[in-house]
Amino acid sequence: LRERVYARIAAGTYGRCAPCGAAISPARLDALPAADTCITCASTRRHPRSSR
Repeated sequence: LRERVYARIAAGTYGRCAPCGAAISPARLDALPAADTCITCASTRRHPRSSR
């Protein structure tokens, strides 16, 4: 886990959402330093809309 965070810092992508590229809020990073998704993408991942 720590290695992934360091790799993202080195790549310049730490604090950016992997799926959409938006900035991850500082409050989210304080709570989850290894977060790689913004709250919107994380919510979508947890609660995908069904296609009815």
